[in-house]
Amino acid sequence: GDPYCILYVNGVHAFAQHSTTKMRTHNPEWHEEFKWLVCQSTTLLTVTLWDKDTITRDDMIGSALIDLEQCTLGQELEVSIQIQNSAIAHKLRKCLVTLTVRLSVHDE
Repeated sequence: GDPYCILYVNGVHAFAQHSTTKMRTHNPEWHEEFKWLVCQSTTLLTVTLWDKDTITRDDMIGSALIDLEQCTLGQELEVSIQIQNSAIAHKLRKCLVTLTVRLSVHDE
């Protein structure tokens, strides 16, 4: 596959951020940083995992939700969560995404 991720907070697709596409791998690793300017009511990070296709539409492999309320301001939290997709659940038993999340205050 040629996987990539789309990440967004609180279900707002308008501020989605995309990872790079990792070509020809079923075990991708990204070492990328994403930042959002958010308010206190931001509580959810959604990660969707996709397979890039050149001829047809990209295929969504699945998604995972990360509860940002478990994060402490200024500290890193490593989160591992299983990718979910009921249509292909039998193929995703070992499909995990691991992220390091850090909430910080924006300095103006």
